[in-house]
Amino acid sequence: MFLQFLIANLGIQNGLAWVFISDKQNGLIPAMQTVLPNTEHRMCVRHLYNNFRGQHTGLALKHLLWAVARATTLPWWEAEMDNLKKEDADA
Repeated sequence: MFLQFLIANLGIQNGLAWVFISDKQNGLIPAMQTVLPNTEHRMCVRHLYNNFRGQHTGLALKHLLWAVARATTLPWWEAEMDNLKKEDADA
């Protein structure tokens, strides 16, 4: 219901022009796929990091994770992921 009100209030006609960022709320992804199937959905890195740091501590890993998140091309992302894996293969 909330998403339907949000879509109406924002006047969203075409979901292709929108990206929604969330904190991994249960049920949000299927709801987004139902009401705006063409819209991109991404996870908030701050919330992902909160989960990540429970098992992977240290400032270096934090900076490497954020570097991965900032990558805007696939080759750049792969290079940053390699850097993260070199520091901690389990991360």
